[in-house]
Amino acid sequence: NCRSMRMVGKCYLDLDEGGKGVAKICEALRIEPCFVAAWHLLGEYHLDHNNILGGIQSFARARSINPRDWGAYFLMAEFFMRRGDYDIAIAEIKKLFFFEDDKEIRAEALNLIGYAHYLQGNLDDAGYYFNTAIVFNPSYALGYFNLGELERSRGRLEKAVHFYQETLKRDPHHIPSITQTGFTFLDLKKMDEAEEMFQIAIELDPEESSAYLGLSECSRSKRRYQEQLAYVKMAQKIVPDNSQILNYMGIAYQCNQNFDRAEQAYLASLKADPHNRKTANNLAYLYEKKYNRIKSEKEKKKLKSKAIAAWEVRLLACRSGGTSIRGAQNHLRNFGISNGEIDNLLRLGDVTELPMIQKLQDMTFDLD
Repeated sequence: NCRSMRMVGKCYLDLDEGGKGVAKICEALRIEPCFVAAWHLLGEYHLDHNNILGGIQSFARARSINPRDWGAYFLMAEFFMRRGDYDIAIAEIKKLFFFEDDKEIRAEALNLIGYAHYLQGNLDDAGYYFNTAIVFNPSYALGYFNLGELERSRGRLEKAVHFYQETLKRDPHHIPSITQTGFTFLDLKKMDEAEEMFQIAIELDPEESSAYLGLSECSRSKRRYQEQLAYVKMAQKIVPDNSQILNYMGIAYQCNQNFDRAEQAYLASLKADPHNRKTANNLAYLYEKKYNRIKSEKEKKKLKSKAIAAWEVRLLACRSGGTSIRGAQNHLRNFGISNGEIDNLLRLGDVTELPMIQKLQDMTFDLD
């Protein structure tokens, strides 16, 4: 009965009926107070709704029932990872090492610690933990994949391909390794090999949107611009409001000389994610190109205003992402924005406070 109640509770949670779900889970726990899986589900619900104390208490109950409950440590660590509290996540997962001797679990824990370091930019530490993970469990595919990601971030593309291929030896259907191999081949200018990898990914999962984006880049490199746009539209049908896909759509429209649609796609991308600095960059350059070509002073004035607004988004998006703001600063200065005005912009709390971004929230876009 208590297992059935937990499952009913989970169904309610999946339907976003939290009150009913929590009531059923608590009913299951009244019948069986030592039901660890129910405490897990309750803890996850609390953490998903930012009730940190409730989550900690629920997982503490699970651990008090079974001190070797490694799942509770992973769930708590993953929660803190999502919040960006990487040091807390690492401390949480390291508790496992006091009692857990299972090599597969230790490998997973080491990999998670490595990933926390990777997200913080501590690449040497990340590499140490990823490598240690695969020493503990040489069959652990995700450890090899993360080593591939690490090497790609360092620009060691051939090494990255090697580790992606090692992942696929252990898990032939690991689609992220297939698509990342494709994108790495793109970086290496191996277009035919890249196209082959993206086609394999689609054969395994026709809903893999990133593979269509990869194919669009292959088409762009071969100057098949209509084909490029068609692939992006396939990706956008799968994930309609994805900022990255909409940015690719803007690029594709621009390659097809449809600048009005390109502008619409870039604006839709920024509406979906105002912090997408690549989109802001592409939109700003689009406005600059139109500004430099047009003769009408009235239209020039409008485009100048739009370009400045886009470079402002780029400026604050780069700042929040921890990347260089120099390029955006230079473009703003070229449009007559003073250093003092730029400094005032940088004092804003977030890119979402910019007028351009606020206006986008009430806009709809024609992307066909």
